[in-house]
Amino acid sequence: MRYLLIFIFPIFLLGCASNEENGVYNLDSDLSNIVDTIEDYEVIVLAEPTHASSDIDEIFIKLITQLTKDGDYNVVGLETSSAELEYYLNFYDESNLDIVRNESVMEKYTQPNFSSLFKKHWNNELSVEGIDWVPTVYNQTTDNTHLLENIYQDIKKSNIENAEDFKNKEIKLREFTSRMIFNDEEYIDYDEVDSYLNFYKNLKNSSSYEDLDPHSKKFINHRIDVLQNPLSKEYLTGLKITNPNQDYFSRRGIGMYEKINNLVKEGNKVIVWVHNWHALKNPGKINIPSEEGQISRPTDHYSLGYLLNQSNLKTFVIGTYFNSAENFSSIYLNNEDLEKITDEKFLEAQLSYYQESPLFINLEQHKLLNNRYNAYDEGFIEYELNPREQFDGLIYIEEITN
Repeated sequence: MRYLLIFIFPIFLLGCASNEENGVYNLDSDLSNIVDTIEDYEVIVLAEPTHASSDIDEIFIKLITQLTKDGDYNVVGLETSSAELEYYLNFYDESNLDIVRNESVMEKYTQPNFSSLFKKHWNNELSVEGIDWVPTVYNQTTDNTHLLENIYQDIKKSNIENAEDFKNKEIKLREFTSRMIFNDEEYIDYDEVDSYLNFYKNLKNSSSYEDLDPHSKKFINHRIDVLQNPLSKEYLTGLKITNPNQDYFSRRGIGMYEKINNLVKEGNKVIVWVHNWHALKNPGKINIPSEEGQISRPTDHYSLGYLLNQSNLKTFVIGTYFNSAENFSSIYLNNEDLEKITDEKFLEAQLSYYQESPLFINLEQHKLLNNRYNAYDEGFIEYELNPREQFDGLIYIEEITN
């Protein structure tokens, strides 16, 4: 845990921060050169150590903008619900930007600087897609969304009983999937899944369905697909699953991979925005010393990064790390100041020796960083990794303040 930091003097400097021959680039001044080194990949994964930093958002959006401009990438896939995001982006337009930003995606994407991606979508400059199947937006798990009210009113026009049932089932389904997160005791209740599936199938077969808006119909079909596939008992058939957390994270990893694979098959070049933990290429080689960390961060799951690495897709995975923070908040911390790490056993300290931030390191060009280091997830959970086993590149930020 991040309570005590050991201060020591670095034994050596790893290299000059602008030494492009060594695969080290400044993210503020070398964006074009960075894109030149990675633009031939079908999938680029931008992974972050927390879902709570607009500083990281800003860097990712700058990199995405350059990749779409110079690398012909045309899809950005977000770690958020496909059904919700597609509904909002198609039902609303830029005049309703606040509604879309606040309700269609996970809370991390509600930062004002993220709005530029939605605007690019509406202007047909790129397509923004949800790649996750989880039927909830994490800051909107109950009935306080325009989506829920819109579809409720749509169904109500022809059948008020179906409308009331839809609202109740939808809220319960969101609560059901939100309980699956960090649950190390209970597996999925398939009887409950079947009850939701039967309801949505009956709704689709009802006379009121034919009168619905096309957006409402598509949302209902999304729900049926999720309940028949990622949430089904058969979805993980043949895989060795030993605990509920592994079960949950594997379902998400496989679901996101399937979405990305289909996008590439359709001829797209895809940029993926997810958490570091979903992007790990070899999660089984991660070591987490604390029991609390092991519960919330399984190391034996079928991650998106693992599945991409095992596939034929040309993929470049970039992990992101930060060292210190002011007023940092995450799912574990609330407005905490995180002091700078100088203990050289930590990856964050190793990266700080380059003496420049923000920084990008292409590990395929770089010669160093081939040992095991400790690092922090969400500024709190300590774990051990060899960065080369998990990522193809690294982004480093010395300090985040937002």
